[in-house]
Amino acid sequence: MAEEYRWQLQIQSGAQTNTNARVATNQFGNGYEQVQEDGINSAMRTVELEHIGQINDKVNNPKDVEAFLRRHYVKAFIFTPAHGEKGLFRVKADSVKYSPKGRLVGIVTCTLTEAVGVLA
Repeated sequence: MAEEYRWQLQIQSGAQTNTNARVATNQFGNGYEQVQEDGINSAMRTVELEHIGQINDKVNNPKDVEAFLRRHYVKAFIFTPAHGEKGLFRVKADSVKYSPKGRLVGIVTCTLTEAVGVLA
């Protein structure tokens, strides 16, 4: 069973969710164009995630969030975007960034991409 992102979703930076649709197009010489979905899972979501917390906080520690995200480049996890539907997501490779903001505060950012699978 997939792990679930257990930290509270923070939307101060917008927590933007995008839908990327794959479309197959066939253009004919007379100007006619055929357009169709490219596969059965042609519309996939991406989420820009930002997490801010104190490194001495046992519940909301950004270092714990960073460690969780680094474990999920390949392995999908359960995530619910802001005002969205629960789904399986993976962390986009090389997108996890940690920024210290003072002595005790850290910010973790990354991009999540929707994974195809069945929620158990």
